[in-house]
Amino acid sequence: MGFKIIVVTDRTIMSKPFADKIADISDSGADMIILREKDLSESEYRYLATESAAICTEYGVPLCINTFVETAKSMNIGRIQLPLGRMRILTDRTGLNSVGVSVHSFKEAEEAVDLGADYLIAGPVYPTECKPDAKPKGPDLIEELCRSFDVPVYGIGGITAYNIRHIASSGGSGVCIRSSAMRTDNLNLLIRELKTNFEAGLEHLELAGNFV
Repeated sequence: MGFKIIVVTDRTIMSKPFADKIADISDSGADMIILREKDLSESEYRYLATESAAICTEYGVPLCINTFVETAKSMNIGRIQLPLGRMRILTDRTGLNSVGVSVHSFKEAEEAVDLGADYLIAGPVYPTECKPDAKPKGPDLIEELCRSFDVPVYGIGGITAYNIRHIASSGGSGVCIRSSAMRTDNLNLLIRELKTNFEAGLEHLELAGNFV
């Protein structure tokens, strides 16, 4: 399986206590966890990152640090997710083996790739309560980026089991989910449905003869 279902955390809308939810995510079949929690100071964030890393290590699930480069380095976590503004000032990638960048347009994606992004998280693809004022880009943005750049592209924003196949058939390498993952009490079922329908989209992609 080459695609990934990535869960992005938000403790303010979690259906369970933080540690319990991280354990649930780690046991759900998700391929990676991005510890988002953008409202925290770095010291507060590092506390949650330490707790999360212990749980993720137990389950064998990769943890990705969001924004805080020094936290990723000090904890020997080689995965970091950055907004484009932080990517512009990233001068030392020592200890970082995977740098993802969040983008919202072709122009931003082009800059991120030029700056050395290893993968892109692009969106919002569909309407999302996380960014209610942001204009949805639709799966066409995913298709444009996949055709233009030789890095994995993950869709984010309003992803459901019903529309995920459009990300796959657009050439996406997977998706990121947040609200649905945080609120559900049956995350295993959600991840299973997402993977099944993503695979259906891949089959359609192969039959259509695109990107192959």
